[in-house]
Amino acid sequence: MNLYKYYNCTDFEKLYNKLKNNSSDVKQLNAFIEFSKLNFKRDKIESHLDAMKFFKNTLIPNVNECKMIFLNVVREPVYLTKLNMDDYSSIDNAILKSSYFNSKSVYIFSSPSLHNYDLINLENILEKNNIKIRDIIKQTGENQYYSYSKDYTFEFSEKLSLIIPKFEQEMPNNIQYLDSYNEFMHYYVSRELNGLDFYKDNDKIKKLLKIAYQDLPIEHLGIVAFDKKNKVLRIEELNTGNVKRVSLNYKNFRDLLNQDKNIKGVILFHNHPSGNRYSKKDLISQRNTGRFLSTLNIQHLDNLVLTKSGVYSIKTLSLKENILNIFNTNKNIIEKEDLSEIENIHNYISNTFMLPQENVRNLLDKNLDILDDFCR
Repeated sequence: MNLYKYYNCTDFEKLYNKLKNNSSDVKQLNAFIEFSKLNFKRDKIESHLDAMKFFKNTLIPNVNECKMIFLNVVREPVYLTKLNMDDYSSIDNAILKSSYFNSKSVYIFSSPSLHNYDLINLENILEKNNIKIRDIIKQTGENQYYSYSKDYTFEFSEKLSLIIPKFEQEMPNNIQYLDSYNEFMHYYVSRELNGLDFYKDNDKIKKLLKIAYQDLPIEHLGIVAFDKKNKVLRIEELNTGNVKRVSLNYKNFRDLLNQDKNIKGVILFHNHPSGNRYSKKDLISQRNTGRFLSTLNIQHLDNLVLTKSGVYSIKTLSLKENILNIFNTNKNIIEKEDLSEIENIHNYISNTFMLPQENVRNLLDKNLDILDDFCR
């Protein structure tokens, strides 16, 4: 289904206006957008018991149904779906959507009434699509379950711990997969970002970028451009990649920046469909991009990684890494408590990274988390 059609609109502008006017018929979408700003820590699923903790937070499958949790490469749940075994198109649809996240394994929770030949058939279909079944769990009685991989019956009576907001339950199934969803979210975020201040509205900027990019199946690279007063001029996409990487073409990047002399600062951002926070390549890219922008007299304000679990600043991580190296290099001086030499280290860090002196002094306690507050 098309997102605009679902909300009785013809295009993104009309739907955006409905949101801004708080129309009652888009109340669900407003709630969904607010929900999308939240950060979700996804616990890894390493065993059938971990899977049960996840499944127990959902409704028991009906007759001839099963539920499936697809996992990413680090065994975090990325996609939950329900299958009707009488409808093979639902299986094909689930496999297609799981491929958006490069999922290669799955846990299956079967209704008590589902026949074994249905499960064997499902297993064959998944194997043909290179998706490994880590376990099939079937309810056999009250709080009694059977694990196919372990070939034994176990008891599980843990109470529900996950509270699913009412508005999420009322959402159309997998709203982020509706046609035109990505187009609308990009438009919505572009409008909402316009004129925001990098320093005063930093948290809002990060949340808006998260909304637009956290659910995309491949990596997207872009910038938020700022003027000399640190106000947002616009958002631009630079490139798309695959599920694991995206590259920056510096020639095209330079051409884009040279076209608008009002651009005095940029946030570079990209999403991680895998859910990983950052990689060594991200830290290298941070340094290279910073040097490149300095040749154009444009400030590299930040470099962000966008995931469902949160928004992570590569600039902050790079800064922490560099300061830790300085600490380690001067460890003997710090341990001897040579105040004059320590003051020299303070001054060096403060001048090199443009950090306030009082904050640099706190770093001697290795409380590097405070960098998150003033590195922006």
